[in-house]
Amino acid sequence: GGAVNLTQFDAACLAQSRLKRRNRILLFCLAAVMALLFFVGGGTSSREEGRLMDRVSRGHEVLWNWREREGLGLDLTADPYRTGMIGVEWSEMSTTLGLLAAKRTACDARWSVVVGRWFDELGLSEGDEVCVFSSSSFPGMILNVLAAAEARQLRVTVVLSLGSSTWGANVPGAGWLDMASSLRRAGIIQTGVDFCTPGGDDEIGGELPRETLKMMRNTAARHGVPFVEL
Repeated sequence: GGAVNLTQFDAACLAQSRLKRRNRILLFCLAAVMALLFFVGGGTSSREEGRLMDRVSRGHEVLWNWREREGLGLDLTADPYRTGMIGVEWSEMSTTLGLLAAKRTACDARWSVVVGRWFDELGLSEGDEVCVFSSSSFPGMILNVLAAAEARQLRVTVVLSLGSSTWGANVPGAGWLDMASSLRRAGIIQTGVDFCTPGGDDEIGGELPRETLKMMRNTAARHGVPFVEL
């Protein structure tokens, strides 16, 4: 659970970490438009896809109940659908401003169907390897992607930055590592996190307080996940 060298990552990881924030927002908006066209266009889901959406919805219930039990920052005004995946407006783990509406949208279980169909279009099948690079800003999307990948029995490597924009997984004690642990205990997902980084400016925790970086290191160590720092 200690710090490891960045040499364990390939060039794709380095390129991903330097993407401009506005490009990430643009990609998300484009994906949302594609999903909207699918649903408005009368797309229907199969029985397997229905079970996939149910699985994600059960994950929301697990997370809501867990955070309620542990007193971890639930807010019905911010999270009216009780997903348990909406954070707070600001915390020491926050890196940038985020849109609450976008965070809610990312929690929609129908995204798991959309992502699964993207996997199919790529010709991925059981045993194929995929790598998920993500910040903690959209925990709802992380769950949807992992659920879709596991439903197709893909082999998943997850590289996660622990920093989050506002309303994401930015509640101390309820970051994605903690969420994923709760979901695994409940049998919703099996996939863990293989490496994590601080996030923030330049993916090195820029602008984050030293106390926050120390907390992130401790959290990664507690979950047995290598914490990568430059």
